[in-house]
Amino acid sequence: MSINPFKVDELRNEFLRSNDVESFYSSYKKGAFPELDEMSTIELWDDLAEYNVAPDFRIRRLALVASNVPKKSKLLDVGVGWGEIIPMLEDRNITEYVGIDFSEKIINKLSQKHKNHRLLNTTLDQLDEPFDVVLALEVCEHILATNIMSFYQSVQERLNPKGKFIISVPVYENLENITLKCPNCGHRHSKMGHVRSYTPELIKAELEMAGFKILKSSFIYTSFSNSFFGLTKMAIVNVGLFILRMAKISPLNIVIVAEKDN
Repeated sequence: MSINPFKVDELRNEFLRSNDVESFYSSYKKGAFPELDEMSTIELWDDLAEYNVAPDFRIRRLALVASNVPKKSKLLDVGVGWGEIIPMLEDRNITEYVGIDFSEKIINKLSQKHKNHRLLNTTLDQLDEPFDVVLALEVCEHILATNIMSFYQSVQERLNPKGKFIISVPVYENLENITLKCPNCGHRHSKMGHVRSYTPELIKAELEMAGFKILKSSFIYTSFSNSFFGLTKMAIVNVGLFILRMAKISPLNIVIVAEKDN
């Protein structure tokens, strides 16, 4: 029986719910299940380099991440993207910021704007220096499951003892609905290059499998802030949805602070 590659992460979640640890671990081996093609290409991110719309929820997510970065840390930002977090980190008195991205166009653009920081057109495995904090914000959903453990291992190798790994990923994303398929050649294309569909349980299980200790996690919602007022407002709306027998509001992203467990 063939398995829809878009449903494989649902299957991993089922393994977690049934406590089938062996099947969960095995699902990350090459050839165990079908995968989507790589979609997060240099060409895609070169095209997105000029994108300058910063929705409120993204700024709130980055601010939450920055607030969890220990002050005066040496920090590596993997997949720096549009770099909106850099001024937020400067407010945390980061002693040294290094941002990397495989898009030369993105790096060139940010290097002109942030001349006091190291911005490198390279990949994680090409670095050999240690850091107090590594950020991977909206990165893991671009990495195939059969490559994700190698990525986590590279992060481990570049973290100082008890170093912090802070990540964010979209959750509850209907990947199949946002992926287009060419009717002629069959090639699949995702506007943002996503190849994974995470739940909070799945991303946490991956991190723990990779040897990280989860310290805390927070959700980001599209229309509700993480302030007391914002969360109270959302709780009231959820009560109304419950009365109407409608699904409660789902988070858009999860932010996780993990620690190198050694």
